[in-house]
Amino acid sequence: MCSRGTLQSLRPKSIRQLSLAYEDLSSVPYDLIEKHTPDVQVLDVSHNHIRDVKFLSHFEVLDTVILDHNLLNCLTAFPLLPSLRCLWVNFNRILSPTPFLPSLARSCPNLRHLSLMGNEAAPSYLNGGSQQDNANYRLYVIANFPMLTFLDDAPVTAAERRQAIVIKQHIDDMVHLNQANLTRNSLRSVQPQLAHSSASSQ
Repeated sequence: MCSRGTLQSLRPKSIRQLSLAYEDLSSVPYDLIEKHTPDVQVLDVSHNHIRDVKFLSHFEVLDTVILDHNLLNCLTAFPLLPSLRCLWVNFNRILSPTPFLPSLARSCPNLRHLSLMGNEAAPSYLNGGSQQDNANYRLYVIANFPMLTFLDDAPVTAAERRQAIVIKQHIDDMVHLNQANLTRNSLRSVQPQLAHSSASSQ
């Protein structure tokens, strides 16, 4: 995971930053949103009590969001943020990769840096996860984020990307198969009703 000092050194001085860290917030006040949304590119709302991140939809040019040490969980849904490239959600309450990660991938398709350390969904040395657990988790995340170059505390390798492509294809095949099965089952359940309705009308 890249440090805040590293991030700051890489940013041009013209980038607008807003820090609301350590403010005991459960949501971001609308007056602040109205005042800062036009040009804020880096938003730090770490060390608060935030569960709902819908307020992010008002920030139209966000590049980086830091949400470490909040109350995000598996069901937290991010709004569409196509400009977002760096997201930190370390030390929240994200217990499982699903449905959080697939939903996040749809909302933030252009992420380059993502850090989930300190969540149960991200097994690592921080929470007793094994190396294999961490490797499997990394491949699942990379499979969902094709633009990702850095995950947690390590860059995405070419080997991981190759493996993730295979996993992504397998996931897509399973989704299509499940959808086809659901369609067939729905049709089978409707057919007797149609037959009964037809017989009744005669």
